[in-house]
Amino acid sequence: MLILGVLIPFAAAGVIGAMTVALVTNHIKNGYFIFSKGGGYEYVLNLILATLAVVALGAGRVSIDALVKIDFGWSRLPISLVMGLLSAVLILAIFWRPGRVAPFRND
Repeated sequence: MLILGVLIPFAAAGVIGAMTVALVTNHIKNGYFIFSKGGGYEYVLNLILATLAVVALGAGRVSIDALVKIDFGWSRLPISLVMGLLSAVLILAIFWRPGRVAPFRND
């Protein structure tokens, strides 16, 4: 959706939410650089910021949003940020249990 320019704020919210969950659950503890042991948060943070830049600039003239004349105006960025961060918080609250390790099974 983000590449084609379809409902940009909602597509961006999905990317922001997923990358925020990845940042919190896995990458933040490994440091900044992606080549550090375990993979740092450099790349994940770059994806979040690049998505915010796309939202701030808009979908463009060749997007599907422009073709069907959907314009979210100035509300694109707040919609993306609020929905993305809210979805990340909900996913983390419901599913993330830090410190628990799944048992190893060798079937």
